[in-house]
Amino acid sequence: MSISSMVNKALRDNRITLTEVNKIINTAKTGGLTASEKTSLTRVLDRYASKMDADAKAKLQDFLGIQTQPETPVDQPETVTPDAPTAGDDTAVKSTASDVQTLGDLATSFKKDFDGQREAIASGSREDGERKTLTLFEDYGNRLVALAAGASADEVSQARTSLMNAYQGTGLSGAGRADTDGDKLSDADEILRGTNRTAVDSDNDGMGDGFEVEHDLNPADAQRSIKADHKPWTTTYWPMAGDGRNSDGSPESHLWAKDGALDKLDTLRRTRGDEAGAKALEFERQPALNWLVGDSKKGEYIPNSSLKERDAEVTTGVDFDGDGKITAGVKADFLDARGDFAAVRDRSAFVPKLGDETLTRHVLKNDDGSSRVEYRHANGTALTADEAKNVVLTNPSADGKTDGTMDVGWWGSCDKVALAGILFQDPKHSVTLDGVTFTPLDIRGLLTVLADSQAKGTDFEGARYDERPDILVTKDGQQLMGTVLNQDDPAFRTKDMWRWDGDFMVLNSVDKDIEFRTMDGETKTFKAADIKHLAREDKADMSAINFHTTMLKWLGTDKRSAAMDRDPGSHVWNYNFHSMDFSRIEEMTNKPTEPGFNGPAGDGRIMRYDGSVKFGDSDYSGKNYSYWIEYDKAGQPVNSGWMSENPDFLWRPAEFRNWTGANPRNPYVTPELVKEIYEKSIQ
Repeated sequence: MSISSMVNKALRDNRITLTEVNKIINTAKTGGLTASEKTSLTRVLDRYASKMDADAKAKLQDFLGIQTQPETPVDQPETVTPDAPTAGDDTAVKSTASDVQTLGDLATSFKKDFDGQREAIASGSREDGERKTLTLFEDYGNRLVALAAGASADEVSQARTSLMNAYQGTGLSGAGRADTDGDKLSDADEILRGTNRTAVDSDNDGMGDGFEVEHDLNPADAQRSIKADHKPWTTTYWPMAGDGRNSDGSPESHLWAKDGALDKLDTLRRTRGDEAGAKALEFERQPALNWLVGDSKKGEYIPNSSLKERDAEVTTGVDFDGDGKITAGVKADFLDARGDFAAVRDRSAFVPKLGDETLTRHVLKNDDGSSRVEYRHANGTALTADEAKNVVLTNPSADGKTDGTMDVGWWGSCDKVALAGILFQDPKHSVTLDGVTFTPLDIRGLLTVLADSQAKGTDFEGARYDERPDILVTKDGQQLMGTVLNQDDPAFRTKDMWRWDGDFMVLNSVDKDIEFRTMDGETKTFKAADIKHLAREDKADMSAINFHTTMLKWLGTDKRSAAMDRDPGSHVWNYNFHSMDFSRIEEMTNKPTEPGFNGPAGDGRIMRYDGSVKFGDSDYSGKNYSYWIEYDKAGQPVNSGWMSENPDFLWRPAEFRNWTGANPRNPYVTPELVKEIYEKSIQ
């Protein structure tokens, strides 16, 4: 902490004690007392002697080698004629800053002090006038910092703006425009923030003062512990998929379950005579994968956590053959060679085949009015029962097979749970309305379904890692997708690497032949001289610089909880978090061995950070992150890298809609009704 910052802190109660003077002296003595520091201490003594306890004043005088002048005896009055002010005499500038008690009065008082001494201040050279004006401004800046404790951020910002405008209005603010330490923050700005004008990094956290101000951080505080003003809550991630055995689901796990939160909401509406609006559960239980056959009517329901092409309808819940029911044993090719979905524009794009024979499809009516599908040979004859079991619904966008599977057990509403935990307080107790009882878990479920509609915009940092294939482009125009077999991620992080499409690392040249496995499984070798571009999706695409500044801004400045995917895998698990505690912020003596986000580390100042992020409403459940950041001479970050596993991305809602608007996620779960239940649960 700078000397001026320590004085400002001591002056919060309008008094400086011996203990506080000892702390100031010890700070000044660290590394040897410089001429600048001695001048600063002398100025402190000149300005604030009347605010010091007697022993504090004596201690500082002794430290500076200033002899105490004996008081004139009362019985021998002496008339003292003050010396006329001389150019360069700071004592000629009188300040009443210490008398100001509110931030809003600082600018007016500064202007009054300046106007009352304008002639004396401007009597010498312009340089001398600017120096005297800066001295007066510094007095008021120090008072602003002292009064800022306990004030709101908006009040402090307004006071800084007003005082700066008053200073610049003097016409003698040139000295304050200097940037003595080269940190991209003017001396006048440093005064207003209580930072050290002779140090690029006042709080010794690595970041330059100018960079911190630019990113709305606090350049006077290293912020080793940052936290939101309240903890978010969390609950089950409400998986979409069932277990394939119990079609009713579990009210403790599934939003689409019988007797669950949405079922109860429908019951409440019926009790109130709103039969037409009692469709929340019906809407939710529409198959989430209906879009595979071009059907836009979809909910959040998947009957089985393991999707199987050989039993497509039963495992996905989708009516592939269009007979209006779910039938066991229907084979449909809905996965491509990479194992991803191969969707079609509508159901007719699926072509029924028996071996290589293309069949015709006929939808017939049963006696009870239901539909059935019948496939026929090209000559119009019906299939036998055994032949019908081997019909395959082929897909021109897929891989021509029906042996594919996909695990969707991790699919759910973890992002909506995280969002709800940030936007709303945790329901504390059950609520009974018109005979229908909603437990806290039920209410969390309703808030989860509603959350997306109540978030106005999203602040998002990073880029989701999707495990996309590598790309190789040859100089003769070929572009192939697949996997580079003989080059790891660090080898992509050269100084010449550039980024494309958010998180791809692209090399314009390589120094060795590349072994490449294409999407169809063929392995080829390409000469280095024949390669134009080589690209790979970066699993560490969230730079440590971005992570560090975002965490400090969101938790330290904004005091708001947020959410993250806390590891870089292709699966996404959203966790909301509320704090981060740093166990290490220190300069590294050796360069990192692995290249960083922008290539190998250079010759700048490299700082290491170790911190623990706390998730949910716990002070104990956390994850540790370690990383380094390299800074240039102005304290601007130029590179960074991870020493631990990195998070994938961070996000938070930008604003809260305050219970207004529609809810596309499930239009039968309305803000007004959920609000009625929620507010009773937190009373």
